Amino acid sequence: MRDLPFLVSKLFGTPHLIRQSKLDQILTGLAPVISGAAPKRTRLADDDIEALGLITQSGPRLEGNIAVLPIMGTLVRRLSWIEAESGLTSYKTITDDITQLMLDPYIRGVILEIDSYGGEAGGVFDLADFIRKIQRQTGKPIYAHANENAASAAYAIACAAEKVWVARTGEVGSIGVICAHLDQSQADEKAGLRWTFISAGERKTWGNPHEPLGDEARARVQADVDWLYDEFVKTVARYRGMRPADIRATKADVFRGEDAVGVGLADASGTLDECFDVLSRRLRG
Repeated sequence: MRDLPFLVSKLFGTPHLIRQSKLDQILTGLAPVISGAAPKRTRLADDDIEALGLITQSGPRLEGNIAVLPIMGTLVRRLSWIEAESGLTSYKTITDDITQLMLDPYIRGVILEIDSYGGEAGGVFDLADFIRKIQRQTGKPIYAHANENAASAAYAIACAAEKVWVARTGEVGSIGVICAHLDQSQADEKAGLRWTFISAGERKTWGNPHEPLGDEARARVQADVDWLYDEFVKTVARYRGMRPADIRATKADVFRGEDAVGVGLADASGTLDECFDVLSRRLRG
């Protein structure tokens, strides 16, 4: 995350499964640096990391024979492009942690404690499929608890659990896709910069930040967003046993507590301790 140019390249022009409010927070925090209103930098300081709302991930903890795995902060496919202290959580790390916990003969069940507004689209549906598959393979249950948020990509993860819990004031949902395009052509002009691209292939330069987004390029991005949305809807429908039409009817909204249970996005509303107690009783048979 501290590599600012690379962060910008990951944020813009790529569809994300993230709640609008979180994306706004990140973009607002970066805007002064991108626009030149703040001193030009290529690295983010610790204060920037905190301002952007990037939460440090902690490791799993054991409570008896149940493991609680925190899934916090903004979600990305892998961490190879950022430093470990960035505060992001990768799908690869989650996969590795779940694998280790589920294959441990002492551990009989896992709770995913989730507090995330979502993140990157790439890899999240594979992770959801993995979560459901490893439960079948091991015969061990995975519960998900939104404590306090399981939105967008984070909900794609949660929905693959055997049971989804949400805190009384917690929120789940935001089943949608969003993509931001940065048009910095006016800023380039103000800075006296003129970019020239030498390319082959009509669409090679579509979506670049140094010119406004054209109608054809916009339509292409929209088609990609729509395709990802279809995949998201199908994933939730499959793992929650819901009709795709009912999921689309949520209009990417979020639902708190009992309201989330009412629309079928959660099985129960309660605290993490209550979720733990229910899973413990289930394991005791």
